[in-house]
This record gives sequence, structure tokens and C-alpha cells, in this order.
Amino acid sequence: MTSGGSLTKLEVKWSYLGPDGKASEQEIVSKRLVTTQSSMELYSNIFRESPLFLRGHYRVKWYVEGKEQGRTDFIVRKPTIKELEKRGATGDAAALLRLGAAYISGQDVKADPEKGVQYTKQAADAGLPLAQYQYGVLLLKGEILEQNEAEAVQWIRKAAEQGDAKAQYDLGVFYREGMGLVKGMTESIVWTRKAAEQSHTLAQCNLGIHYVEGLGVKQDFVEAGKWLTFAAEQGNAQAVFLLAELYEEGNGVTKDRDEAVRLYRKSADEGFEPAKAALERLGQ
Repeated sequence: MTSGGSLTKLEVKWSYLGPDGKASEQEIVSKRLVTTQSSMELYSNIFRESPLFLRGHYRVKWYVEGKEQGRTDFIVRKPTIKELEKRGATGDAAALLRLGAAYISGQDVKADPEKGVQYTKQAADAGLPLAQYQYGVLLLKGEILEQNEAEAVQWIRKAAEQGDAKAQYDLGVFYREGMGLVKGMTESIVWTRKAAEQSHTLAQCNLGIHYVEGLGVKQDFVEAGKWLTFAAEQGNAQAVFLLAELYEEGNGVTKDRDEAVRLYRKSADEGFEPAKAALERLGQ
């Protein structure tokens, strides 16, 4: 096990066992993470990014550096709106957030976007990172609430400071573009890296691009290849394309035309147009 501060490859797999837990195991989600968290933080946060499940029996397994470290089974029972409201009345931030989502979307209850926003704001005020992020997004979109870019950034920052990867990525974008705060490439890199280290695919790809182009960091093709590989392993077609360019030019890796063609083809198969053009240029 690696210590805090070093990169750890963590893979988490969720499987559906059926409504009664007797059906054959069927993998539904597999997430590859890259983290600098300590082992205790790593294990305590395994479920933080878990998918939204239907009711039924599930199994989760986790692997570190390719070796299975543990597994556990659990049952999901979807709470009713009344149950959520009862929990929300006690200050349960997670229940308040779910109520907010339900009323905004009209799922399981008559849609009431304003009421949904109120619940989301209560959850955000209670300090729940995901609620802070979602409330910030509501302010940013300006569809239900009046748009307020500066306030949106403040809420998203709160979530980012508590470790929410999506918020960290967005904050990196805000600093790069100067949205709602003073533009700053150094701060942009800091927050993009934090998100990338939590396996946010776009952040990993963007960080790779920064190293390829020397934007805000010293140009480093080896470091670029590392982050682009992480993103490519999660299916990011642009990252696969950029890796192919590294192999074609021999930047940070051994020049390998065959590997470049393979990667261009993989990216093209995902519909990435520049990869299709590259294959045509190479006569493939």
C-alpha cells in the first residue's frame, strides 16, 4: 500500500446481484481512480462516488495496483418522499439533497423546482460537498435561480475545498477562463491536478495537455503521457488521440508508428474526428 502523497491506482467494481441477491454477479460499473489519499482516506471514501442504484442487492470489490483488497455486499431500498422529509427535518443533509433533486426533476413527487432549490440550499448550508456543488451549478445555469456567476463560484469552491472532484475541475476551468474570479493559470493547474488525482477524466486529459503545450507548467512529455494514459484508460477519446500523437512523434515515449495507428484507430472508433483525419493522413 502506498502512503499519502504518492499515486495509488485504485479500481472499484460494482455488481448487481439481482432483487433477491441470488442472481449471477453482473458488473455494472467499474471505475479506475488515481489518488494521493492515504490508505485510511482511500478506503473511507470508496463509496463517495458510487453510482445511483435501483433497489436490490449489490456487491462492491476494490483493487489496489491490480490486487483485490476487499469486497462487501449491500442492499439498496429506495426511501419514500415522506421518509426523506422526515430525515430532512432532523437536518440530514443527504436526505435534503435527495429531496431537492426529486422536486426539481419531478421524480416520485409533483415537480416543484423552487422547493427543490430550497432543499438543495439547506443541504449546501449543512456543508454537504455535493449539495454545495449542485447549488453552485444551479446559480451558474440561471434556469431556476437568477444567474449569479460570482456566488456560483463561491459555492463550487466550498465543494472543491472539501474534495469534490467535479468542483475541483470546474474551479480549475474558472481560473483558466477568469469566470467569477481573477484569471490565474497557476491556480487553474492546482485545482485541475487535484481533480485529476481523484480520477476526473477531463481533468486528467487537460493536465496532460498542459504538459504537452507547456501551459502554466514546464513542458514535460513524460508527465503528459502519464496523465493522458490515465484519461485514455477511462475511455477519453481525445486523450487516446493525444497519446497517439506522442507515439507518432516519439515525444516522451519510444517512437512507434504501429502503436500510434492503433491509438488513432481506437480514438476514431469513438467518433473523434481529428483521429479519423490522422488515419487518412497516414494512409490507414
